[in-house]
Amino acid sequence: MTLFLDILWTVLLPIFLMIGAGAVLARCFRLDADTMGKLNLYVFTPALVFVKFTENTLEASDMGSIALFWTSLVAILLAVSAAASRLAGVRVADRPSVAIGSAFTNSGNFGIPAAQLAFGAAGAAVQAVILAMENLLFFTLGLLLASGWRSSPAETMRTLVRQPVLWAIPAALLLRGHGNLIPTPLAVAVSTLGAGLVPLALVTLGTQLAGARHGSSGPALTAIVGIRLVAAPLIGLALVRLFAIQAPVSGMLVAAAGYPCAVNSVILAIEFKRSPTLASAAVFWTTLGSAATVTAVLSCVR
Repeated sequence: MTLFLDILWTVLLPIFLMIGAGAVLARCFRLDADTMGKLNLYVFTPALVFVKFTENTLEASDMGSIALFWTSLVAILLAVSAAASRLAGVRVADRPSVAIGSAFTNSGNFGIPAAQLAFGAAGAAVQAVILAMENLLFFTLGLLLASGWRSSPAETMRTLVRQPVLWAIPAALLLRGHGNLIPTPLAVAVSTLGAGLVPLALVTLGTQLAGARHGSSGPALTAIVGIRLVAAPLIGLALVRLFAIQAPVSGMLVAAAGYPCAVNSVILAIEFKRSPTLASAAVFWTTLGSAATVTAVLSCVR
């Protein structure tokens, strides 16, 4: 219990205070959450990913293990969500949102700050790999699910190409161990932008949650919350044992598996008219519920 309260106080409470600040600002001023989201996606997140991959001491085999873990986790969660939707009698129209909400996490706005506060620089480095995999899978599988598998390969590829996070990774890997090749002004600028991601991401998340619809959506919402916050970390625990991933990376992966729903799920739901109210409610309630569940998971893995 002491460890639980310590993690709640030192890791989760700072996160929720910054999220709360964003929500209050959104209520007091007309903040443009869409613009803030674009700043996160196109400026601050690529900068942090570039820095973390450049400085990353993880071996290629470790990155491969993380990629295999995350791909397997998403695949299993999609299968679990499909089964849960059928058993719970979820409306067919709501099932794409249940699948996306269950399988994809908020790896950026929530995940990187949580990993950095809980595990330090090593946690942020592992989370950067997860974020890259999450973007790759979300903008392929997630996009296809939301569109009803109507997206053409060309459209999917165009969406991926527009994600700067995925460009930051090969650039960083090429320069890994050769930081002296980066001009000093550029290195300082990128490093400073990367350092600003954590507070901006959480304030942005607060502004996005302030505009979310929080109403209940019955069994569909229950399925998403249960899978995302409870089933996902348990499946993650089974996978790290199956793949023989060692501590401390194993603990970081199990914790990351239980982070709340991806905010991008709301964007896809609105774009393709896939139960946007359900998607918004799922983001809100899983973020709120993660204060308890993520704290509990961190207490176990640490």
